[in-house]
Amino acid sequence: AVRMLKRLGIAVLDLPIPETFDEIRSQIMFLSDALGVEARGDVMIAEMNQRLANVVLPQGPPPRALVLGARGFTSGTGTLVDEVLAAAGLQNVAGELGIRGYGKVEVEEIVAANPDVIILNQPKNGAPSLASEVLTHPALRRFDGQIVHMDPALWTCGGPYTVRAVEF
Repeated sequence: AVRMLKRLGIAVLDLPIPETFDEIRSQIMFLSDALGVEARGDVMIAEMNQRLANVVLPQGPPPRALVLGARGFTSGTGTLVDEVLAAAGLQNVAGELGIRGYGKVEVEEIVAANPDVIILNQPKNGAPSLASEVLTHPALRRFDGQIVHMDPALWTCGGPYTVRAVEF
């Protein structure tokens, strides 16, 4: 689709997926400049910064959180998910397990790591699938009450809305 648009002479801005809030800010500035709406970009960034500054962080040692998706997929250090967890005052268990970027954890690793919270990277009422079976594995029942659902749209591709994942 992008090649076709370029062939037709339509301007295309191709941006990488941001992995930090600084990269989100940079992309907002880049896009608002390209679209001639710099003031709107400034407002978006100011609102995002204010909301991040207003996040109430947990007291004491940071709770340890593991983000878990279909097939045991997780996000380690160097990802936007890791940045969101840190901004929310949480320690990323996937990073503790040595995962840089994206990787996979097995049920046994989850139980052994004993996270304080498991964040299921799926909507609460998402459609069932075989890929999501790990998320309902009986071994994870010991974490009942410590499992929350996060809409993947909030942090799959970063934008000013990603601050909602921190506030969650």
